[in-house]
Amino acid sequence: MEKNMHKALYRIYRPTSFIDIVGQEQIISILKNQISEGSVSHAYLFSGGRGTGKTSTAKVFAKAVNCIDPVNQEPCHKCSVCVQGDMDIIEIDAASNNSVDNIRELRENVVYTPSYGKYKVYIIDEVHMLSQGAFNALLKTLEEPPSHVIFILATTEPQKIPATVLSRCQRFDFKKIDKNQIIARMIKILDELGLTYEEEAIELIAQKSDGGMRDALSLLDQAIAYKELTYQNVVHVIGELDYREFHGFVKGIKEKTTVTLLENLQKIEAQGKDLKVFTRDFISYTRDMMVCKSGASQLLSHSGDEIEALEESAALVDMDFIINLIETLSDLEVKIKYATKPKILIEACFIRLTKLTQMISSSSEAATLPQIEELSRKIDELELKISNLEKGVQKPKEKVIQYQEEKKAKAAMPYIDDVRLQANIDDSEKQKLEEVKARMTQVHEVLRKQKNVHLKALLMEGEPVRYVNDCIYIGYDDNFAFHKQTIETQINADHISQALTKVFDKPLKVAFIFKREMGNIKKDEIDEEKNIIEEIKQAFPDVPLEIRERED
Repeated sequence: MEKNMHKALYRIYRPTSFIDIVGQEQIISILKNQISEGSVSHAYLFSGGRGTGKTSTAKVFAKAVNCIDPVNQEPCHKCSVCVQGDMDIIEIDAASNNSVDNIRELRENVVYTPSYGKYKVYIIDEVHMLSQGAFNALLKTLEEPPSHVIFILATTEPQKIPATVLSRCQRFDFKKIDKNQIIARMIKILDELGLTYEEEAIELIAQKSDGGMRDALSLLDQAIAYKELTYQNVVHVIGELDYREFHGFVKGIKEKTTVTLLENLQKIEAQGKDLKVFTRDFISYTRDMMVCKSGASQLLSHSGDEIEALEESAALVDMDFIINLIETLSDLEVKIKYATKPKILIEACFIRLTKLTQMISSSSEAATLPQIEELSRKIDELELKISNLEKGVQKPKEKVIQYQEEKKAKAAMPYIDDVRLQANIDDSEKQKLEEVKARMTQVHEVLRKQKNVHLKALLMEGEPVRYVNDCIYIGYDDNFAFHKQTIETQINADHISQALTKVFDKPLKVAFIFKREMGNIKKDEIDEEKNIIEEIKQAFPDVPLEIRERED
């Protein structure tokens, strides 16, 4: 004898009464009151995520409005209408019946009276899939249907429904079902089936169902095929990583074990796991790390072991790193959405993260900051060079603001300490320079926030070498001539001057020189030149003044 086909749990335990519908108490209360008072509307719109009870509520409501002997506005399931009245409940899948002809057929059928009950109820599922023409054809019938017809429209995307349709319906928004309610429902089913389970396994299923009861029961149905409902079995069914494995990735980034990271990624792919799903889940994990780092782990609905793994990961890093990690992975998720080989992009992302990681405590931050800045600078420099090549940036032809430089034949560059000695920098200027150097990271951050990452990269190649008359001179080695020539345009100088002014809270100018030229800057000469310039400006106030380098 042939065995009966297995019936899915979500079909076996589909609600048949309002009392069985979980998590939508407010909506159920309103519908029951309408039935009690005889104020049933002619059209409803049930919207919400998948598995939240829209279609089940529609079916129960359709039975309840026709029931001859309702008990507390619940269908009795005994009267002739409840037993035989399914003919008066018509379900239409709008995804496959979305044409104007389908709606015309519906309009022709609504004129016929119900066979058993008081109302003929049309349940149109996924109504947002109807074509524009079909919506237009439905409008008149929806606005003024026969007195014996009730329309119930169900959708997961109400924003796609025309406003003319929305205005003709009573709308009910179904919320996501609470995790604890999903757990209680699954435990009740497992007890009825006489199956044992681990609490962590049930919690994981409820968490991954994302507020949908149908998804939870579908995962439960797969998991009980193992006979033992354990946490590890559920992990295999869902196809995701254990939180300890995510912790291993965070630890690998911290310790910069690139080979281990790539090997673990290879194992994930070999197990048949979707790397795009892995990226999405890793983002969720880092978000939970952020919550733990904020001291709000009580807001997370995870098991004890998962919370422990999250707290260990959060302890390894600072908040800035977690936020940067979330942003980096989110950008990666967008890039791999349509990538034919997402693994390559993920590998590149992990390698980049190991280069940029800043897993340091506050006490050792100052010691490692230069190394991290150096790595960031190199990446920004590469991005700048690529951008310049794409845009065809050329060497600036003239320098709008620049003091007269003595042009000499290139010679061996002296040591910077010798140059500083020749520059005869006094103690007051040295003190100011030290303060500027100590706060340059703040200037870099201001530029980054202003979306001037290319300027940050160029500026990091130089260093403050002179501080004269509220002008900070950024010195470059001879082998960074390209960076100096690129950054010293007027618009770039203005951006950097604004950043310096913001950080030091006083008007500051900026100039760019080679380090070997720092000894050429004389305070008296600059004052004299500035005085001459001021005199010219006063003599010709309405004439634009432009200072150019003298051509030899």
